[in-house]
Amino acid sequence: MIFDEAESMLKRIKGVLIGTKIKGMTIHSFFIGPTDWDTMTDYINKQIQDGPGAAIEAFAGKSFSIYGINKDDSGKVPKQTFILLDDWEKLRSN
Repeated sequence: MIFDEAESMLKRIKGVLIGTKIKGMTIHSFFIGPTDWDTMTDYINKQIQDGPGAAIEAFAGKSFSIYGINKDDSGKVPKQTFILLDDWEKLRSN
């Protein structure tokens, strides 16, 4: 989906999924990023260097996905796990 579609979907599911367990992990926050995981670091770097708007513009026409973020602070090093939510209805029932 394009960024605008991902943003619209996030608005619809945000209230439903925050705090929900998916794949045994609680969703604490969300992130819209490239579907192609290999370009994720380029996208994040662009966001950091030039801002979110510039990153979205630079990746226009590419496929975006919604990721739920699980934060785990139980160990010595905090950990964040990204969970792909494009098919969240199927994931929620499992």
